[in-house]
Amino acid sequence: MHIYKVMRQFAVITLGCPDHLPLSGGSHEKKQYSIRFLLLAALAAAFTVILVFTVVYSAQSQRAHLEEYSHKYVDGLAKSFFDGLNTMMVTGTINNRDVLREKVMAPEDVLDVRVIRSDQLNAMYGAGNAAEQRREPLDMKALDGERVEHYSENDAGRVYTLIEPVIASENYQGVNCLGCHQAQEGGDVLGAIRSTILWRRATRACSSS
Repeated sequence: MHIYKVMRQFAVITLGCPDHLPLSGGSHEKKQYSIRFLLLAALAAAFTVILVFTVVYSAQSQRAHLEEYSHKYVDGLAKSFFDGLNTMMVTGTINNRDVLREKVMAPEDVLDVRVIRSDQLNAMYGAGNAAEQRREPLDMKALDGERVEHYSENDAGRVYTLIEPVIASENYQGVNCLGCHQAQEGGDVLGAIRSTILWRRATRACSSS
């Protein structure tokens, strides 16, 4: 009887079933009417649970997909910027690297792209330009050889920052760092590439496709 009371109250709340259904006795037709509404209430509850679960799962999957897209986007941005710097080094036009930086930062979703110079690089070639002299706590982690990924917020929304350390190697993205830098293979961090994007704008094209 107690279970019947609970199910009846659930039906009243969920489907607006009449609250005057008999607990016992009454006609056979009224009992069937009560059971029918209780079954409909149970089906409605099950459908609601499935619907909520589906919506939540879809939202989480979409968010994970967009985050993966933003990670790949920023990683490609950093690699392209570094490749451009390497080309300038080889061709002797590295002093014009600010032009490259401005071009890479042209899209409105790209908030910052810059080189973080190590002390070793500064000792060999000087302190660099004004943007390259900036160092923040996250930059110092990258100069210690750590790949840094960081989310933050600004007035425009969510911001994603990737700081990729550049470790001396005979083959770093197809370039022999040891040819120009007096560094130890696999041990010396020559600097890092810091890339920052506005997450919402960068993923808008992905979410609409």
